[in-house]
Amino acid sequence: MAVLETQLDDISPQALGYLGDRLLAAGALDYSFQPVYMKKGRPGHRLEVLCLPDRLETCALLLFAETPTLGLRYRYQERWVLPRTVAPHITPWGPARFKTVRQPNGTVTHRPEYEDCAAIARQQQRPWYQIHQELVTWAAQHWIH
Repeated sequence: MAVLETQLDDISPQALGYLGDRLLAAGALDYSFQPVYMKKGRPGHRLEVLCLPDRLETCALLLFAETPTLGLRYRYQERWVLPRTVAPHITPWGPARFKTVRQPNGTVTHRPEYEDCAAIARQQQRPWYQIHQELVTWAAQHWIH
C-alpha cells in the first residue's frame, strides 16, 4: 500500500467531500480526514489517503491540484486483508448486496452494503439503521456459518 498524508489549514470544509469523491475516482482505496490543531493554534484537517503504489503519483498530483497543500508525505506500508465477496440477494425488503467476510478463526459474517440499505430506507421511508439491523438479522437466520 501507499499512504499519502498532508495537513490542510486553509481549505473550506465544503471542499473535503468533493475531494474525497475525486480521490476515489482517481484510484484511492480509502481516505480519511481528522481534525487537528496546527502551528499557531490554527484548526485544520489531517488527510490520509490509501492507494496502490501504481496510483501514488495520480493521487499526489490530484492533491496538489485540488488543495492548497505545498507538500505531501508518503510511505509504503503492508496490509492484511480478510477474504471477502460481495453478492446480491433477494430479501423481504428487496434486493440487497451482502459482503461476506471470513475471519482468521474461520468465523463468517454477512453485512449488507450501505448503499442498498440506504435505497431500501428511502423507498420505504424508514430509518437507515432499522433497515440495516433487519438485514443483518435476516442474514444471520438465512446463512449457515
